[in-house]
Amino acid sequence: MKTIYRHFNEIRSILTSFDLFRDQFKCYKCGQSQFLVPHDIIYTPHKEPVGQRIFCSSRCRHQGCGATIRLYAQQVIPGKHHSTTKLSAFITHLLNNETIENAYRQATGTDDARQASRWLHKLHLNLSLFRVRLNMAPASIGEHWRTSSRRLRLLLPTFRQLVDHFPRQDVCQSIQLLIQKAVI
Repeated sequence: MKTIYRHFNEIRSILTSFDLFRDQFKCYKCGQSQFLVPHDIIYTPHKEPVGQRIFCSSRCRHQGCGATIRLYAQQVIPGKHHSTTKLSAFITHLLNNETIENAYRQATGTDDARQASRWLHKLHLNLSLFRVRLNMAPASIGEHWRTSSRRLRLLLPTFRQLVDHFPRQDVCQSIQLLIQKAVI
């Protein structure tokens, strides 16, 4: 089931005529589609709409399970504070041979770089998924990617291939839309 869409307006247009698209959605928990009901809108901290929830209704004689499905626009990372634009900037700074801390600070505009290693760890966990979905061969580690971080030595060649694969697009938005899963 598709859970990440290009724009919030695409989600809204599908959910305004939800009865026509009901067969595209199934509850991940119980497999029902006839009891799904559009629910509330998901906002950023700046009150910008970025997604919507669909509820498997167990109210008013409906026999759903009560689970909630979240549909997101591709510019947000589900469950995270920062956007895909900031994560893509972080990747770009890393590809320009900046340190992990400096890349994080420049991408997010914060002084604290505690989350940088967490971002790298989560990207590393999804590395094989990126390669499989994009039919990428394991990237070779060249002289250009000599770094003391083992994780970066594995990630940077794949990041370079991803940037080359999506030349005029936000890399993280494109990946999320393709794999239908949060990048980190």
